[in-house]
Amino acid sequence: MDKKELRLARAVIPLSLKESEQKIVSMAGLLRYFGIKQVFLVHVRTNNGKGKKQEQFTDTIRAYALKLRELGFTVDMYFRQGHIASEILTMAAELDADFLSVLWKRKWALPKALLGSVEADIVRMADLPVFVYKHPVFMAREQKINQVMYTTNFRITDSHVMPYLTNPDFVAQSLCILHVGQRAPDPQAEAERREMARQNLNRLKAGCEHAFQEVSTLDVVGLPKARIVHTARRCGVDLLIIGKSDNQSAFEQIMGSTAQFIADKAACSVFIVPGEQRR
Repeated sequence: MDKKELRLARAVIPLSLKESEQKIVSMAGLLRYFGIKQVFLVHVRTNNGKGKKQEQFTDTIRAYALKLRELGFTVDMYFRQGHIASEILTMAAELDADFLSVLWKRKWALPKALLGSVEADIVRMADLPVFVYKHPVFMAREQKINQVMYTTNFRITDSHVMPYLTNPDFVAQSLCILHVGQRAPDPQAEAERREMARQNLNRLKAGCEHAFQEVSTLDVVGLPKARIVHTARRCGVDLLIIGKSDNQSAFEQIMGSTAQFIADKAACSVFIVPGEQRR
């Protein structure tokens, strides 16, 4: 497959039409930090919406589009019918979008287990990056992306994520590169593990210092997905960036991946970069 220059200009925003206008506008405000210029609003119906109800859908989408155009975006609207997550991903491919931007909706554990989650399906199935927007409980006057945290396991996901961290379209002031490791069984092996982690963190730091005013590193020990969520919360970051592995076990595919766990539990917004991406 031919590769083209990585860009951050076109985003698909799926809409259920139950979102508040304030949340959509707030999410769009953060998209400016990615360099987004064009937004595609996509609503997928699971049945034939006709008559007055369909007119209401159209009017709601137009109201969202008007607000986003006032923010300076070029906006197009699309309606589809079928399986929601599948149709959204198909539209993203047809529109040659650079990533998807979803408003994460928390659900109670039992309903989510029984009914599933469109947002979780998108995170699991997408071959494009997904920006998971978390609307704060106490809304600040203006949300910003100043502090970013990237979580690394020093594997192949680094090669997929680093181009986004260093892309000139992406604007943030500071970056913290986090590694969560498992403690080695004896002191000497632990010292060797930490030294290896230090060298790898410094290698990644050197690769992105030109793109941020400040770059720091952090090596912690524990269960990765839990420690990532805890550390991001403790550091008060505005955006958490993670790579999604393509090699999920059968259990992860059924029960949900680390990326889905972090998207659900993180207090801040999350940018998820998959391994194999459409170019």
